[in-house]
Order: sequence, then structure tokens, then C-alpha cells
Amino acid sequence: MKYRSSKETEKKIINLLLDKKEYAQYEMPEAIGKDYHTIFRRLHDLKKAGMVFLVREEGAKNRKIFALTFKGLINSLLLPENRKKLPEIIAKYPYWLLTFKKWNLFKQAGLEKLMLSYVELGVLNIFKMLVYSQKFFNKKYLITKETLKLFDSQFLFVPVLFSENKKLAEVLKSDPDLRAFIEEEFEHQLKDFETLQDGKSWWDRIGGE
Repeated sequence: MKYRSSKETEKKIINLLLDKKEYAQYEMPEAIGKDYHTIFRRLHDLKKAGMVFLVREEGAKNRKIFALTFKGLINSLLLPENRKKLPEIIAKYPYWLLTFKKWNLFKQAGLEKLMLSYVELGVLNIFKMLVYSQKFFNKKYLITKETLKLFDSQFLFVPVLFSENKKLAEVLKSDPDLRAFIEEEFEHQLKDFETLQDGKSWWDRIGGE
């Protein structure tokens, strides 16, 4: 079991990387206020847990530059202080998700507040699901395209189903990538619905005579 101070140090490292995107290991002690050996141990644990990764080594002394993984990014969004900074975080990490990549479209259409509420809710919902399945805490668990699509589905498809916002629908339909994603999600969900209907029909037939 980790001591509270260890968890606090790891939290500070994650927040530092969230803010700076990349940071050199040897500069972290001064930025965080911990000695080098403490930083080394906490970085080792975070890397082992899949929260951070070594981006590159620079210079003759091989300065190690670290950044957050997607798993680390999502964990950082669970902290209340970081959820307040969602717009800035999304702007810094446009490459992870289709939602983030297309964020300016929502912003220009006056939909940022609506979309932020769904991003925040989606992160919490998916994290709960992964916690219950223990997947997210499995050291061998890798972020796959399917995992990323799950987040985009929560951020994009769920608002389509529940917000009934005409302007949002128009924005999604106007962009080829967003439109393709939504239509693919509809096909997937309808296929699952057909499977559910078939299962219910089979259930009703059993022992009905």
C-alpha cells in the first residue's frame, strides 16, 4: 500500500505533465519540491501503471522527457481541479480523440458548454465501468482503438440521443468525419438492438407451451 505522500507526489507529477505536456525528469524535483530519488521511484510506478511514458532522451546526458499516456490523461480529468480546466486540456491534446480534434467546431457553434458537460459526465461514466471491470487498473491493460471509440461515443453519440439539440446535429452532419462516426454508431447500436430483440423472442418461446 502506498503512503499518502507517495500518492500526492504522483498526483503532482501527473498535473505537471498535464500542464506542460512534456517535462524532463531531472527538472521535476525543483518543480514539485521533492528529491530526485523520490521522483525517480514515483515515475517508475506511474510508468509501470501505464500513466506516463518516456517520450525521448535528449542531449549528451540523455535527459529523459516524459509525458502522459491517454490513461494518465483520463485519470487526471477525475481530479476536480482539472475538470475546471477542461477547455485548455482539450486544446492541448487534440490528437487523442475525434471529439477533441473537432472541438473548435463546437466552440464556434456556441456548443462548448453543452459538450463540456457531456465530456465530464462521459469520463466519470466510463471510469466507473472500467473500475468495476478492473480493466483500467490492470498493469497489462492497453488503450486500444475500441477504448478510444468508447470515449468518443460517450462524448458525441450520447448527446445526439439525449440532448435533442438541433444545432449540435447540424454541426455533426456538416463535418464528414463526425457524420461518419455518428452513422457508424447508429448502425452498431441498431445491430445490438436487433440482437436484443432476437434474444427476447427466444426467451418468450422457451417454456411457453
